[in-house]
Amino acid sequence: MTRVLLLCLFLASPGLARADAAAFHASDADNSGDLTFAEFTTLVGHMAANGRRIAQFVQSTGLHGTAFGRVDLDGDGRATPAELLAAEAWVVAHVRAQASDSDTGRQRR
Repeated sequence: MTRVLLLCLFLASPGLARADAAAFHASDADNSGDLTFAEFTTLVGHMAANGRRIAQFVQSTGLHGTAFGRVDLDGDGRATPAELLAAEAWVVAHVRAQASDSDTGRQRR
């Protein structure tokens, strides 16, 4: 549940917003097109500075590893833009399913 919450907040807007894309590229110190854990931590810092609430939450709680672990879908230690978007799609589907289940539960009462 913590991973879902973190990722949901981290990727709250559809697609990588321009500011997030710029932050991604600014964080990619070696210009490899993907982020190591250290670069991901930098990304969180940039996104927190841009007002992204989940990034601020991750930064204040130190849950960078949890967030990175959910984003790094193939476990290679690098987060690609495609992995960020895939993780976002998973979260959106999961949140919608939970909302639907919640609405169904309310209707039964």
